[in-house]
Amino acid sequence: MVGSFKPSLEKLELEGLSKIEAKEFQKSYEVPKREKPLQMNLENEFSNELFGFYNLSSLEIGASFYKTGRKHY
Repeated sequence: MVGSFKPSLEKLELEGLSKIEAKEFQKSYEVPKREKPLQMNLENEFSNELFGFYNLSSLEIGASFYKTGRKHY
């Protein structure tokens, strides 16, 4: 499973990364499928499949907030 936001090698090289560095960076977007699925008992089917079939141990989720003059709660 590969994230749809994975940058291309060309774009990463334009940003100054070597080909090797760019390939390593791209790997951070990959979420490997488990060889043997886990049996999950979560509240919805999507979560059961996501956590059961894919190894999410290296997955990082981030958020960016831009200054808009509004308070974020």
